[in-house]
Amino acid sequence: SDHQGRYSYSNQPAVAFWNLEKFLICFLDFVPKAQLESILHLFPRIFEREQSLLFKKKLGLTNCHGEHSDFIGDTLKMMHDCQLDFTSFFRSLSVVDIFDENHFLSLFDSAFYEEIKKWRENYINILQHEKPNQVQMRRSNPKFILRNYIAQEVIEDVESGGDHLLKKWINVFKTPFDEHEEIDLSYAKETPDDKKNIIVSCSS
Repeated sequence: SDHQGRYSYSNQPAVAFWNLEKFLICFLDFVPKAQLESILHLFPRIFEREQSLLFKKKLGLTNCHGEHSDFIGDTLKMMHDCQLDFTSFFRSLSVVDIFDENHFLSLFDSAFYEEIKKWRENYINILQHEKPNQVQMRRSNPKFILRNYIAQEVIEDVESGGDHLLKKWINVFKTPFDEHEEIDLSYAKETPDDKKNIIVSCSS
């Protein structure tokens, strides 16, 4: 759990840079400091390139020309402003017909329709009215992730002597991009309000 936001999505590049810096310290006795620093400062450019490629896959834009960095930034801002769940939003994009406006908007809170409609129009313009590669999108957007409340349910089951939930979720997370229709669909959606304050740690 990270309620202070140290490892929030926006902070991850800086935290990754910090971790890499500490890791490279281990090699000071074997590699000149200047060489290690030059390696370290390759990270921002590599991270930016790989992040851009990842988001193009998540959005189905790999066949579209251009970097689309502004649109990727606008997407993240829209998701933040509209309080959208990261995982379920991108997974929804990989299965919904983006050209069916009514169906697409029905997936979201009506309070944010205007912002989402504007984003959808920009997305369609980038796609040039061709359907995104949703097969590739489903390979880049997991349906299930290990949310805190799922981990807590597994912990409580194991503490009571069971192993059913542990085995079930291990199986799911081996292939989180698959549909796993045997799993209740609610687990693929945003964490329920009454479970958002559940705290787990590395030692849970």
